[in-house]
Amino acid sequence: MKKLIIFLFCSIIIFSACNNKEETTSRFTTITGNIANYNQSDATKYVTFFIYNYLGSEWYNEVKVPIDTSGNFKINIDIPHKQKALFSFNNNMSSLFLAPNEQINIKFDANKKNEEFDKSIVFKGNLSKINEQYQKYSTNLKLDLNTYYSSFSTEKSPEKIYHLTDSIANLKNKYTQAFFKNNTIDKDLVHFINTDLKISKIKDLLQYAVFHHRVKKDEDYGKSLGENYINAINNFDTFSKKDFINESLYNTFPNYYIPFLRTLKKTPYNQVDSTFYGTNFLIKEDNPLFTKVMFYDRLKNALKNNDTLFYHKYKKVIDSIFENSEYHEVIKTNYAIVRNRLINPQLPDKAELLTFKANTAEGILEEIIKNANGKVIYIDNWATWCGPCKSQFKSATPKLKKEFSDNVEFVYLCHRSNKSQYKPTIAQFKVEGKHYFINDELNKNLAKLLNITGYPTYNIINKKGELVHSGFEFRPSIPKTAEILTQLIKEENEN
Repeated sequence: MKKLIIFLFCSIIIFSACNNKEETTSRFTTITGNIANYNQSDATKYVTFFIYNYLGSEWYNEVKVPIDTSGNFKINIDIPHKQKALFSFNNNMSSLFLAPNEQINIKFDANKKNEEFDKSIVFKGNLSKINEQYQKYSTNLKLDLNTYYSSFSTEKSPEKIYHLTDSIANLKNKYTQAFFKNNTIDKDLVHFINTDLKISKIKDLLQYAVFHHRVKKDEDYGKSLGENYINAINNFDTFSKKDFINESLYNTFPNYYIPFLRTLKKTPYNQVDSTFYGTNFLIKEDNPLFTKVMFYDRLKNALKNNDTLFYHKYKKVIDSIFENSEYHEVIKTNYAIVRNRLINPQLPDKAELLTFKANTAEGILEEIIKNANGKVIYIDNWATWCGPCKSQFKSATPKLKKEFSDNVEFVYLCHRSNKSQYKPTIAQFKVEGKHYFINDELNKNLAKLLNITGYPTYNIINKKGELVHSGFEFRPSIPKTAEILTQLIKEENEN
């Protein structure tokens, strides 16, 4: 069960729920719990919940709930709609069915791991029945999904993957029908499982096609997959609002389907919008909710990056798709917020927008070191379109800065980005420190000098001006980063 949940969770693109009119309605559910054998000296001080929201600016909201000395925790949490949420503790992750305006109590054992952790969970409250039933369903579904998914990275034949996904789907169907026959199942759980059966094969085919299937230089991607494979992907059922109890529905197709189509049709990245959104390609009159899911994902990602161009360019079709739907007010609200941020970005007091005097990569690095006046330097190389960059800005950067602001020079270099979104992004996440916008001409040499292979990349420079660490692994959220900074400050002070 844990392996399946982790796979589903990792497919999601991760961070906060949208603040909009829909969310002002009272939908709070109380979650209480107790952890047996909990030791407060353990590193884990929180139970973390992942609450999904198909109307959110992100697909889920991460909520950390503190644990008291007796192992108890409690939270009133906004549940936008009936859903299977996730919760984690001490590297264990499990599922939890939630609904608005309900109460549930969960108990589990801190000493249990993996499947034993799931088995230790006890549910109480109005939602206990559906959770117990899903736990039973998942625990008894005897499929080695880990081996199944690992074959995606080793198997070269799409035909074999096609038959493998078919076999897995048949096994799931057979098991599910027997489970339904021998148990009285909550109707919401029935719908969740049926939705999963409806989309799981397509999701697996898409995952293999997008992330694992590679073709030779002169080989045609579509022909290499085969007609049956492609037809199976495109032959999906009509979506219904009730299907949104299963979060895979509204993150699977946007995350996998467009990349699949782009590769299949050999569409250049800069022509994706005009090819798929600027035509009737994604307008499915027999499946209008699919159309809404696809367009909303593209629109929310644009607005999330402080980009209103997509909205303006396709406003007519967007208005026709979302008119009189629950999405409509959310889109209007989010657009107004972004538009205001673009026109009048409110920077934090301690944010400095600077320009380099130097015009070479080597000169820029020398200037950064000189301006630090002997401090340890932490360079954050980021981009306005980079989700992981901004998730660090939101959750981890403020904490690291608070701890080291007196002893570390924090420098932010924005690369390969639209300059109109540079200042609004700093304002959005209230990023304090020294900021520089790096143009494309400088980026090439500076990326080489700072060992930038992707974004974000972090550089740590000691007080001697020596570049001692570079990489994604030195991000603010990793405890090792704080340890390195502490050690550098200590060593230099001792000298």
